[in-house]
Amino acid sequence: MALLEGFVKALSGSGVTITLACGPEYCLSLDGSNLKVGDKITFGVRPEHIQITNTEGSPFKVRLDVSEHLGADTYCHVRQRTAKR
Repeated sequence: MALLEGFVKALSGSGVTITLACGPEYCLSLDGSNLKVGDKITFGVRPEHIQITNTEGSPFKVRLDVSEHLGADTYCHVRQRTAKR
């Protein structure tokens, strides 16, 4: 699973809006009652939901460094464009 940093941008009765450090913003239908605007979050993305595309085709800006296939699991090591390493 790719773990990406971000923050809570907005809360509403219908869910939570998050902004990821690597670019995109998502509105998630979940209970945000234990969150507040500005909270740091970690967003997990499963490898089977990742598609490689050209940089113009997606607002999601990360670089896939390594993809490890370990039996039933696949680990994707990605780097956010804001990463310092």
